[in-house]
Amino acid sequence: MKKTVVVFYSEGYCDQVALALNEYYSTIADEVSVLLINEKQYTSFGARKFKDNMYKFSMRYFPSINRFGGFISYQYNEKFKNKFSKNAKETEVEDEQLPAEVKEESFKGVKMHFRKMDNILLRFNPDVVVCTTPVSLEKALKARERLRSSVQICVAITDYCTNRGMINHGVDKYIVQNSSIKQTLITFGIKEQVIKVAGTPICASITEKFDRAKVLEEFNIVNKDIPNVMIVAGRCGCARVIDAFKDLATYSNEMNLFVFANDSQNIHSFVKTYVKAAKQQENIYVIDEVNNMAKIYSIMDVIVTSPTAAITYEASVRGIPTVLLKPANQLEEGNYTYLSTNGYSFIGEKTSHLVPTVLALTKGENLDGTKLSVKTSSANNAKEYGDTILAMVSEDMQLKKQQKAASKKAKQEKQAEETKQAEENKKEEKPKKATKKKNNG
Repeated sequence: MKKTVVVFYSEGYCDQVALALNEYYSTIADEVSVLLINEKQYTSFGARKFKDNMYKFSMRYFPSINRFGGFISYQYNEKFKNKFSKNAKETEVEDEQLPAEVKEESFKGVKMHFRKMDNILLRFNPDVVVCTTPVSLEKALKARERLRSSVQICVAITDYCTNRGMINHGVDKYIVQNSSIKQTLITFGIKEQVIKVAGTPICASITEKFDRAKVLEEFNIVNKDIPNVMIVAGRCGCARVIDAFKDLATYSNEMNLFVFANDSQNIHSFVKTYVKAAKQQENIYVIDEVNNMAKIYSIMDVIVTSPTAAITYEASVRGIPTVLLKPANQLEEGNYTYLSTNGYSFIGEKTSHLVPTVLALTKGENLDGTKLSVKTSSANNAKEYGDTILAMVSEDMQLKKQQKAASKKAKQEKQAEETKQAEENKKEEKPKKATKKKNNG
């Protein structure tokens, strides 16, 4: 029987799982249908636009404000949301005991507000939904409860630390990046058996290899014999990238310096203006958009980036050393700590860290002059992710089968008991009638 998986994601922010699963499931399309649903399809346009613009503005100009906002959200989840979620199962059990008419009445005020998520579950009737954002998780849990649906809810955490907004005891399965996150979830009361450590899924296309010389020619690189260093702005851009560029631009005679602006106009404009004013155009390149990131990775020797999961994991899979800029929010701080302390990345928080580290890495050395050895990650996580999700369906179907068998057995036992009781009652009635006849004679 073909299975249906719905993946809720946020385009440009949390889409790595969706893209990787879509790529893997397309290879086994006869077994599973996958549907990717962007957050804008079930959330308010105004609220979403305001949130996105505030996030981009703070990241691009005031990362410290973004960090403060993340801290407030972190505290809220810690003290209220997660505490409340511990009673989710108990609340659901109590609610099941309510009469049908009482349940219906209690949901009349909220049906219209959540109609989009409800309609998604009703229309596609998925076996599993995969939530990658706190918003999708919250709405999926509420819709499942209102509809009395049996759909399995899986949470995918691909950051290197725990997103507290993703913790809820109504979740059926957690797939997390590392064992540290698993331990954190356990401290919140999540059962160990529902947590699977599976790294970070990436598209197989990221690992595709290209001829370095041909790609350098394609990008019109003038000095092909010097190392290539790329500063990644991220999907929203970050003020930290501009600072890193200014620190490294003075060394462009020793390296080709690429800035991957990724549609961040403020970074693109700054680099262009800086190059023009400094009359220092040689060996500096701006990349606005690229159809195949694997081509870029094929010519890079060092990557400088914010501590986000996507770029750091892709670079790690390809064995490219990464240097981390200063974190701009709570999640980035957690990623920064994990990557730097576990040997996956190098520290570039300050100029005094960034410049000597990048220069050493371009020579294939560590800061102490020893030969560079880069810790890499496994590249087959998309398959493991996808198979784990499909296993949830099989387990759920097996559980339902067992429950159905147990229910059938209980029903048969009840009927047998009733039949036996009826026969005993008949036996008791016969002697009574015989006694009555005798007395009449």
